[in-house]
Amino acid sequence: MEPLRYRSKLVVDGCEPGKFDEAFASSADSIMFENEEHVPHELKPAARQWIADFMSNPARLEGKLVQIRINAVWSTYYRDDLSAFLIPGVDIIVLPKVEVPEQVLAAAEAIDAYERQRSLSRIGIVATIETPKALRLVSDIARSHPRLRGLQIGYEDLFKQNGISPNSGAADVARFQVKMAAAEAGISAFDGRYTPDTSTHEAYRLEALKAVELGFTGKTCSDADQIAIANDVFPK
Repeated sequence: MEPLRYRSKLVVDGCEPGKFDEAFASSADSIMFENEEHVPHELKPAARQWIADFMSNPARLEGKLVQIRINAVWSTYYRDDLSAFLIPGVDIIVLPKVEVPEQVLAAAEAIDAYERQRSLSRIGIVATIETPKALRLVSDIARSHPRLRGLQIGYEDLFKQNGISPNSGAADVARFQVKMAAAEAGISAFDGRYTPDTSTHEAYRLEALKAVELGFTGKTCSDADQIAIANDVFPK
């Protein structure tokens, strides 16, 4: 599969269906439906249905690259997420908290089976690097399966949970490791959402510029105001 390309990826929580149309009307290159951390446990089944219902009308997708972040391979929600989200119109399944290549392989095999059963177009995988173990094994993860089209960094889990300030300079170290792993594997590297306690548009722009300098292809947007910045900073 070809390396994945997008400059801006806007996240919309699956438990907020009233925001779906607005997200797809935005100038973001890609929209990611979220059904992991930002969706409460009790709302995950409803979120799956709301997303599937929205996806059932292709005209709503506005030519966007559609990604869905499911729950981790080892979670109790993983199988239900795959069954609900491996449907026409989905381009990428985003795997959170990937720590070892075997998790990508397991997801790829499951997607293979669903694609055969449902006659789907080939769906790619993006693996999120957000733990110390994942960063240590990132090269192995990057080369784990041809279905893997990109890596992205999850800063909040990688840094905050380990007592590292996002302003410490550690982000550039993590970016370099992830980019080198992605480059060796011939896939793309994407920057995660900006998470410092005081987030401003200028701070987001500076983060995006650093990511461009280190060869990243695009960046996650937490809100619509960040889309124009990412689209301006990252090359088409």
